[in-house]
Amino acid sequence: MADDKQLAFKAGDYDKLIKYYDDYSDAIVRDLMHDSTNGPRLDESLVFKPGSTGWDLAQSATTKVKALATGFNAQYKKLEAQYGDFAVKLTGARDVFDETDDLANYSAQEFIQGYLGETNTVGRPPKK
Repeated sequence: MADDKQLAFKAGDYDKLIKYYDDYSDAIVRDLMHDSTNGPRLDESLVFKPGSTGWDLAQSATTKVKALATGFNAQYKKLEAQYGDFAVKLTGARDVFDETDDLANYSAQEFIQGYLGETNTVGRPPKK
């Protein structure tokens, strides 16, 4: 039995997607790294204070916690940059609606290659 439902993804829907993405990525940046009211920050400022600093195991744990927090922060900064890069590409790809009235009928591969691919600049994909 054929499905009579049709999927449509118009410019207004794309604008909602961009807004959702912007709000979500802003929340991650704000809540995960910049809002210390949610607990300790996972960066080089994290302090681990064992009961006895003279104990070798405590010293080792302190060093490893510091390295873990520093590594987390470095990975987070990469993630934050990737969120920003993707947001720029997603917003720049808005002009795909100059090519089509309905993104549901547009080739996903062409969209990815033309607008979101790593080596592509933001903007209209090249004409064939």
